[in-house]
Amino acid sequence: MKLARISNLLTWLVAGLLVSACVSVWLAFELNGRYRAEVDQLHRAGDAINHLQLLAHQRSMAVRSYVSTTEEFYYRDYQALRESANDFDQVVQSFVIQRMPESYVMQVLAARDKSALMGEYELKAFELARAGDWKQAIEKVFGQEYQQASLTMLAPLQSIEKALHEQGRAQVNQVEHNARTAM
Repeated sequence: MKLARISNLLTWLVAGLLVSACVSVWLAFELNGRYRAEVDQLHRAGDAINHLQLLAHQRSMAVRSYVSTTEEFYYRDYQALRESANDFDQVVQSFVIQRMPESYVMQVLAARDKSALMGEYELKAFELARAGDWKQAIEKVFGQEYQQASLTMLAPLQSIEKALHEQGRAQVNQVEHNARTAM
């Protein structure tokens, strides 16, 4: 009788341990799925910000190369890059869809407006170069004003990039904490 009772208790204990192990595995999968979704969202946002930064650098390189060499294909490259200026609006749209913080959306919009100011400098440099005023054209895109406009345009994007990095680091720390707690 005692042996049967102990056997039953051990059976229930083992069954309980198995259920607890299954719940722990299910919890780990659930937490991993949530973590992956959040990290994927951060990666998409980071990729979009990097794309906008790269676009700004490519535009600068195209206009500077044209002013320096007067090769027409740099002008065509610039025009193609300038047509992709609606990428800012696509990033804003994706941030709204992903429910990113409103401050990020406002910073992207600020960067878009500052990019338009850079575009004015760039178009003026093209005008000057086509008119043969190379010295003024070079000063326009290599000068302090253009450099400052470029830095001002990139500042909001860099701020978002930094915030995304910090948010990602915080999520990794939270996942590690949850994993330790689940074990």
